[in-house]
Amino acid sequence: MNNEKKKFDLIVIGAGPAGYVAALRASQLGIKNICVVEKDRPGGVCLNWGCIPSKSLIHSAETFDSRKDLEKMGVKIDITGFNFGSVYKQSRKVTDILSRGVAFLLKKNNITLIQKEFKFVSDYELESEDGEKITAEKIIIASGAVPRSIPNVDIDEDLIISSKGALSLTTLPSKVLIVGSGAIGVEFAFIWNSFGVEVHIVEIMENILPMEDEESALLIRNLFEKKGIKIFTKASIDKIEKNGNKSSVSITANDGTKIMEEYEKILIATGRKASTEALGIENTSIQLEKGFIKVNERFMTNVAGIYAIGDVINTLQLAHVGSREGELAAEYISGKKDIHAIDYNFVPKCIYCQPEVASFGFTEKQLKANNVSYRKVNFPYRINGKSVSSESTNGFVKVLYEENKKNILGAHVAGHNATEIIHELLLIKEANIAPQKAGNIIHAHPTLSEMIMESMKMIEGCAVNV
Repeated sequence: MNNEKKKFDLIVIGAGPAGYVAALRASQLGIKNICVVEKDRPGGVCLNWGCIPSKSLIHSAETFDSRKDLEKMGVKIDITGFNFGSVYKQSRKVTDILSRGVAFLLKKNNITLIQKEFKFVSDYELESEDGEKITAEKIIIASGAVPRSIPNVDIDEDLIISSKGALSLTTLPSKVLIVGSGAIGVEFAFIWNSFGVEVHIVEIMENILPMEDEESALLIRNLFEKKGIKIFTKASIDKIEKNGNKSSVSITANDGTKIMEEYEKILIATGRKASTEALGIENTSIQLEKGFIKVNERFMTNVAGIYAIGDVINTLQLAHVGSREGELAAEYISGKKDIHAIDYNFVPKCIYCQPEVASFGFTEKQLKANNVSYRKVNFPYRINGKSVSSESTNGFVKVLYEENKKNILGAHVAGHNATEIIHELLLIKEANIAPQKAGNIIHAHPTLSEMIMESMKMIEGCAVNV
């Protein structure tokens, strides 16, 4: 065994959206001899077992569900030959393509990729299980997050599964329970329901999508229930007993009623926690806070030269946030000036069920709780020409703004393609474009983006189509 240490100028732990972007940006800025270590495939959890394969499943679910539109036209469709295994294979094909793309970018930028699990043996030194040692004066930790379970419940990836287990299914269960109704829970509810699975959701909070605008959450709940999804809010799981290939679950409903149900699969979708346990943090001086790596506003830990970004720190656990943090960390390390920091209040959050939900900024509930005066406009999808013509009229565009009209406090879009059109509102906010000017920009007709124009005109009191 060769005990010689390999010395790099920068080591990045993790090749997910935060880590690989940090490495590429560092290379752009002139940092040489960069090493990325990744125990799995390039792209991290998001690309391999999260954001990307789930969107492939959602696309397949939408395609499968759209057969109902053809049936309205008199087309008879025989689905007896349907094989969910082909849906799974397509989702893995997508991840393979994009993972190879990340590996190509790293190679193109002369970045060393070592596909092994490394852990700290001291502040600036890491070692793999087979004894390979690497060191650097600058290290970025981007080890991501892992699924969080609930008390007294072990995720076995058989009967009780995480999102990774859900993405690994090659056959459809007949009946599932989803514990938690954030983005992951709601997206899988949509996927499985679209393929004909009986779906139940248990949420401990008052509403599903508890971090989103209440009006958005109510819209999704009503539409889900119309599709046959059974939803228990302000409810809790009392006990789970495994019985062969199924599990019996005791649920306490919001009125105190005890409910017993049997499920083929139980998806635990109650969030994720920072992945720090396998890093060897105990062998370093790095400080943790509430389970996350503690960093300052420049993403540096308490150890000089060691940075942390992405889901391993206590910011928004979103891939696009991690990527931006990766860019910023590289810029801080390189000494770049005029760095545009992140305002975490105004990051887009997107949920890809149908209809979609997208937002940034504050909700009405948050503004009221903080005694912030605001006004709002709400433009419904049902009077937008493109929405009506494409039979996608469920939804709205809501903008919350200061009474002086100069500042958008929050925007919430629920409806078809919400995750795309939210960005025009964010641009208006970030570029400080006055509602009058934004409303005067001519939008092509018919388009969904006309609703943004109409919302700005509503703020000015001059909308003619509402």
